Amino acid sequence: MRSFLVGLYAGFLLAALRAPLGLELLQVVARDPGAAMGYRGAALLAVAVGALIGLAPAAKGYSSTTLLAGVTVGFGVHGTYGDLPAELSVGLAFGVLLVLVIAASHRGGTETRPKKSRLLLAALSAGMGWGLMEYGAPASHAAAVLTAVTGCASVALVGRLAAPQQEQRENDSATGKTQGGRSAALVVSGAGLAILCEGVARPLRQLGAGQASDEFVFALVFLFLATFGALAFGRLFEKTKRVEIGRALLCMASPLAALAATGVLENISSVRGIDRLVRSFGLDLSQRGMASYDAAIAAPALVAPAFVVGTIVALARKPRDLVSLCLGAGAGLVLVPNQLAYDGNSLSVELAAGWAQQHSAALAWMGAGTAALGAGLCAALSSALAPRLRLSLGLAGTLVACAAWFTAGESRGLEFSRPWELRPPEVVLHIDAPEGVLTLERTGAGLVACLNGQALAPPAGESALDGERLRQAWSLMPEGARDPRVLLIGQLNAARTRVLENLGAHSVDRSAAWYRAMAFFEGELGDGGAPAFAGQILSPAKARAKLGAGEYDLVLVPPVPGEVPTTRNLASPPETTVVVWLMAAGGLEELELGREILVSSPKLHELCVGLARGPGLAAARARESFGALRFYAAGDARRNPATLATLRTRVTARERQNRAAMARRLAQAELAPGLASGLALHFEAQQHDSPFDTWQDAIEIDSRAAELFAHAASGRAPDALAVEVIESLARILRGKRRIDAIYQSFEAAATRHSPWPELDLALAQADLELLDPAGALDRLMALLDTWPGSAEAWAMRAEAEQQLGQDEAAVLSLDQALARSPAYHPLERRLAIALVRAGDPRGPAALEEVTREDPEDEELAAYRFGGPWEPVKPGYHPLGTHSHGH
Repeated sequence: MRSFLVGLYAGFLLAALRAPLGLELLQVVARDPGAAMGYRGAALLAVAVGALIGLAPAAKGYSSTTLLAGVTVGFGVHGTYGDLPAELSVGLAFGVLLVLVIAASHRGGTETRPKKSRLLLAALSAGMGWGLMEYGAPASHAAAVLTAVTGCASVALVGRLAAPQQEQRENDSATGKTQGGRSAALVVSGAGLAILCEGVARPLRQLGAGQASDEFVFALVFLFLATFGALAFGRLFEKTKRVEIGRALLCMASPLAALAATGVLENISSVRGIDRLVRSFGLDLSQRGMASYDAAIAAPALVAPAFVVGTIVALARKPRDLVSLCLGAGAGLVLVPNQLAYDGNSLSVELAAGWAQQHSAALAWMGAGTAALGAGLCAALSSALAPRLRLSLGLAGTLVACAAWFTAGESRGLEFSRPWELRPPEVVLHIDAPEGVLTLERTGAGLVACLNGQALAPPAGESALDGERLRQAWSLMPEGARDPRVLLIGQLNAARTRVLENLGAHSVDRSAAWYRAMAFFEGELGDGGAPAFAGQILSPAKARAKLGAGEYDLVLVPPVPGEVPTTRNLASPPETTVVVWLMAAGGLEELELGREILVSSPKLHELCVGLARGPGLAAARARESFGALRFYAAGDARRNPATLATLRTRVTARERQNRAAMARRLAQAELAPGLASGLALHFEAQQHDSPFDTWQDAIEIDSRAAELFAHAASGRAPDALAVEVIESLARILRGKRRIDAIYQSFEAAATRHSPWPELDLALAQADLELLDPAGALDRLMALLDTWPGSAEAWAMRAEAEQQLGQDEAAVLSLDQALARSPAYHPLERRLAIALVRAGDPRGPAALEEVTREDPEDEELAAYRFGGPWEPVKPGYHPLGTHSHGH
């Protein structure tokens, strides 16, 4: 009972003490690798200190296997604690822990009734355990220290309370032999085992959904397998001599565990391999991120390392041996970032098949070699073994370590495709960096830099909305700010460079966890020229110092998909404007967002929230012009979603639910139904879509939401969100060709705020669909008299003119369209036909040129002969479709 309780509290602490995303402003996009590993190392250190205090050097009734089982239960209970109803969680958790501690305490004592002091201490320990579960991961460094101290104290207190009084008295005078050298050897073994496990876990994370829930499942599977290994194999070694020999042989076998784990990972790194694995469990790749999927891919990769670790823990028959292993494991995790460090100045695409890929698998082999070396040292220092056997095991451990380290240098890195995507990208460069797996990928929309599979900046084909968020953040600076100094916490690319240049940025520094690779990514993602602004790439430490000194006027944090950060540590100087954009798909409804926030809904598919602070916000709130930014009430934070419910939901459905939950939170904060209520109705109406649908077809339109959007857009001065939403709705309804909805939603707003290009184009398309080219031409002429126009607008005008028989005017309109989109074949094709129909002498040559690109085009072939021509087909024909009769 005592060992189980100590393990239970240790499990609480190990689950609680992890570094959340957003420990500070500079870690909103990605964790600092030192902090991430430091927190996990600190958790193991706190467990070690607590066990050292709570368990006597030769504790009676101590069982490391039972303690490991307690860790597994505690870790699992902590992860699923949020599934309990809020009104039951406090009382139930505290009550169960109190009963367990009192029972263990009374069992360890000799009195018939427990003393009041013991009851008070039992209540204190139960309260500490409840606190570790209730408050979850610490949101700051100070909270992390408090969590570590609380966890350490609770482990020690529970161990002492459950100790027999006779043992406590004997402990005071117990001395024992010096075990310094042997303990140090166990520390080395513990460090090696931790590095081995981290080397296996890092590539495994690439196959999950990148959320904390995946980490929870992977860790729980490992603990379960380790406990099973301890129960199955720990009893094979009863005597002290067998324990020493068994520990040495198991640590020397850790390279075999590394071989087995990396072999499994290599097998599932291909699309066929992982598909075959998950289908063997009756699953499919669409279940990525669910508990069953995570467990199915984790178990084969982790089983060998977990069995080795579990059995070695079972052989820690004395508490000090377990303490040494925990200390070593913590130290090993802290050393991981240094082992994966790289020189960003030497990065190049040519390294994609060499040095940059060797770290992933090499880490496991390095850890296995270190564990073997520690085992050899431990055996050599053991007094329970014969001298010759000690020497043999010591030499064997050294040889195995050297062989494992040599294999680490020769091992190949592991690259994982993303088979759950419809079109997996081509990986140009792969770096297993301390901060995660960095990749440069070629997609259909262009090159993109990714961290752990999440795009750090949108590709060139999807950058328009990203640029709009940068412009909105820029508008929050105080009016009249000259030569603003900007800090971009994120990845700079060509599109962001152009936006910042046009805004007038004087100096733009860049910083984030992957700062070593930023210069390389900027070169690959740029347009080949140097930016017009000054600035440099800074490490987070240097950027933190400059930010604290007030050297920046604006801090920009663009959104990155994936896990959302905590929002409690966004401190900055009062004279600095800070804008942090977050995506609701990752789950924002449980975060503290302040009183007011910015809201954006790109394409009505995503929901983004902007957290802003700075001296210019008051002036921004006072603006009421068309398209001005408006701050919306953030609403109250909700309880964290249940872990088990989350793990039973597919990632795409989870993201839809998160967007809808955040939209409901905004709607509940509205005084009257408005734009936020429309967003809530809209996101609640979304359903699973086919990956083969266009983005317009994939979005469901709720009629009540459309009415609220139209009402907001037809008001006196629609704000930026209303403009974004109604224009997105216009593009969606155009793609769906919903004529009645277009007239109902946009007529009033387009009339009141004329010209409004997106709405006018939608209405002109509706006119063409209803076979009213004259009405469409009137709209388009009025629009293009006050707006330079786009290629699409001029092409639509040309189509209306051709349907009215105005072929010469159509030629002029298509010339304007091609001036805005040169060398675009659909426009060149339409112009060639218009020239022929208008009798322009340029027509035959233009027709011949476009025919060479598509010689099987029957419509073009018909125009190679003389007229008369058939009338142009009525209706609306998007660019790329044929629109002329023959």
